[in-house]
Amino acid sequence: MPTPSRIVIGHMDGNTDVQYHLDTLAHGVTVGFDRIGLQGLVGTPPDSERLRLLEALTRQGFAGHVTLSHDSIWNWLGRPLTLPDAVLPAVRDWHPAHIHDDILPELLRRGVTQEQITQMTVGNPARIFG
Repeated sequence: MPTPSRIVIGHMDGNTDVQYHLDTLAHGVTVGFDRIGLQGLVGTPPDSERLRLLEALTRQGFAGHVTLSHDSIWNWLGRPLTLPDAVLPAVRDWHPAHIHDDILPELLRRGVTQEQITQMTVGNPARIFG
């Protein structure tokens, strides 16, 4: 049976309430910010809200219990994913480079340390899957 520290609660970045995250983290689990870049579609908040949450959680010492990913879809049923033009603004940043190129530099600008970023992107996945 997995210990709480090896459990990831996915799609947590869909909820923008800091207290909800703190209540979940109190159980020793990891919260997955795994829809980064998907904004305004299927109830997802803008990345600006995700950044606000990440900033708050890292300031409160929870970098050791957060993972970051983009959960993007490149192929569907063996074919390239095609989306209607109306959806394209919501998925503009929903690609693998977005976290590295846009989110991590913005976290640094907001005062999240490189050590905390490395914990969320390398250390936590290593602990979970190790």
